[in-house]
Amino acid sequence: MVTFLVTFSDRFNIATKANFGLKRAYLSVFDRIWELGSSFV
Repeated sequence: MVTFLVTFSDRFNIATKANFGLKRAYLSVFDRIWELGSSFV
């Protein structure tokens, strides 16, 4: 039971880090597009 909890928390941490990485990548792409759009205006 304890090992199950440990593996579950590890998977949750990995999923959270992956989700955070995706959000940062998405925001950086959005910033890049925003810079391009503002340079055209």
